[in-house]
Amino acid sequence: MRGKVAVTRRGVLRGGLASSLLAAGLSFSGAQDLRAAIKFQGTQTAGFYRFPLGNFEITIISDGHLNLPANVFGKNVPEAEVKAFLKSNLQSIESYYAHTNLCLINTGQKLYMIDAGSGRNFQPTAGRVLENLKAAGIAPEQIDAILLTHAHPDHVWGIINDFENKPRFEKAEYYISSPEWDFWTADDVKSK
Repeated sequence: MRGKVAVTRRGVLRGGLASSLLAAGLSFSGAQDLRAAIKFQGTQTAGFYRFPLGNFEITIISDGHLNLPANVFGKNVPEAEVKAFLKSNLQSIESYYAHTNLCLINTGQKLYMIDAGSGRNFQPTAGRVLENLKAAGIAPEQIDAILLTHAHPDHVWGIINDFENKPRFEKAEYYISSPEWDFWTADDVKSK
């Protein structure tokens, strides 16, 4: 090392990160050697965000993301119009990247979760709710109730542990609206 040179924010902004590192006696080849000492992690930091709302605490839990075909949007307009809209908004006309997040509401007495996620078998990029609950310090058995907005796979397939065929949130009560329940439990639902 060439001597002691402090790397400061001001120095980095003035001269760039590379020159500040070089002044401190570090080289990019040395940084490369340090990086090579561990494997790439392939994951992000914890998939949750927590904030207060009145007397409640809200935690948004990531269940990962979905890759959907872009043609699932705008079914009531011509395809050319949908593609033009997507292009004008710098979106792919082939596929859509959709974040899937669940909302936990801690009232101080009860812990409510809105929807249950998609489980691991819907898409390989989703089904992360259990690991992100753990990262947020919440165990599945602490959830008192799950409020289901609707019964699409990315909202309800997380209810069941696929490998043990038992509920993931064993102590939770489940709520869904009557029209939604009636639709998905109708005798002719398989033919729709």
